[in-house]
Amino acid sequence: MANTSGRAYALTTLCPIINGQVSRINSLSKPRSESHDKEIRRILQTLPLNENSIFANADNTYFARLFILNDVFFQQGNDYKRDQLNSKYLCFNSNFHGKLEPYLTTLWNNNEDQVREIWQHCVAFDQVRNDNDFITYIRSCQ
Repeated sequence: MANTSGRAYALTTLCPIINGQVSRINSLSKPRSESHDKEIRRILQTLPLNENSIFANADNTYFARLFILNDVFFQQGNDYKRDQLNSKYLCFNSNFHGKLEPYLTTLWNNNEDQVREIWQHCVAFDQVRNDNDFITYIRSCQ
């Protein structure tokens, strides 16, 4: 979903997280297995904040948030119906001044390693090779 007002842009994306496990070696050189969503949570919890944030390196960011959407619930009238998502989603929200493509290009170029570390756990992100692919990927998740 995108909303433009003047030169401000409000970006909301839902990037599906890969179902299943990822194998890692822990600090004791022992293999461990964790779900992709838990791995993203771990990464998000260790991201630098404030002026060291990846979003501080993207010009004109007013607001940015990354979080995981586990599931949704739907209720209409007296009938309660639970909707079940096929996967969890990495949600990326950002409000910034300017156009989408230059913003995402700057985010990628200034933070490629961190962007890859976060989004590698999302469906089809393995196809992202450069800033243009990142723009295409983010647009597909809008």
